Amino acid sequence: MNTLVSANLHYLVDQALKQNSIAVINQYIREVEDNLEDLSEATATVGGNVKTIRRKYEELQAKSTALDRNIDLFLREGREDLARAAQSKYKLDAAARRNLRDAARTDAARIPVAPGCPPQAGGEADHH
Repeated sequence: MNTLVSANLHYLVDQALKQNSIAVINQYIREVEDNLEDLSEATATVGGNVKTIRRKYEELQAKSTALDRNIDLFLREGREDLARAAQSKYKLDAAARRNLRDAARTDAARIPVAPGCPPQAGGEADHH
């Protein structure tokens, strides 16, 4: 996406300079402003998605921690049947956490960067 925006901007500048026209340069400026607005909206949308995914991941992590404690408790009480059921749920939650983490990383990688601007920090949902 970044390359496409840059290419379009460079093309518009080249055309404006060839025309040597104030009107063309003004139009170029308007189009650059529109591109920056689109870029900002795309960044906000993807950033929101990453935050939602991160929140869901943290909720699943808390549930998994509780399940892990329950598994230990069930085993201490000799309730292997409940421990097995909780272990199955724990494994499903672990897979869901991996999927959410991967989705957050994918979305974070899609956050566009305006030409000449440094990438945004903190794009990953999990640092494990």
